Amino acid sequence: MSDRQIHAESVNNLLYSVLSSLYQVFGDSSAAVMRVAGEKMLESLVAQGVVLSNGNNHIEKIGERLSELLKKANFCDEFTVIKTEEGAQLLVKNCAFWGATKQLMKQGVPPYACPFANLTIAVVKNALNTRAKVESITPGAIEGDSDIRIKFIK
Repeated sequence: MSDRQIHAESVNNLLYSVLSSLYQVFGDSSAAVMRVAGEKMLESLVAQGVVLSNGNNHIEKIGERLSELLKKANFCDEFTVIKTEEGAQLLVKNCAFWGATKQLMKQGVPPYACPFANLTIAVVKNALNTRAKVESITPGAIEGDSDIRIKFIK
């Protein structure tokens, strides 16, 4: 595939259209669909030779590997994973998909499709053998920033 640039606003409009439609048809079950999408994204990355887990599989190391990947793909400017008592906190700066998220939130659609959350959940399941779910996604003080809470399910 070429390294051509795609217009961010067009990508956000496409994402909004697909995600809004998915939620309209499946409602809250859409979150399960996106968890599967996170697993498929992980499978695709592994097939391309991306290593997101190895012998040192604690959540902070996984976060460092994800941060490198997501920043290289221009999905965000910064991505930080912090271990919490119940799971992990994901801090995203300048999310490339914020336009779609904002449109979905205006319609009352929860941000169930966050690629940061769903990919992290897939990696946690694969590397730590731990299931997880999105507990909350809160917009940050600066547009495009967000605080995502992932809860590990024992």
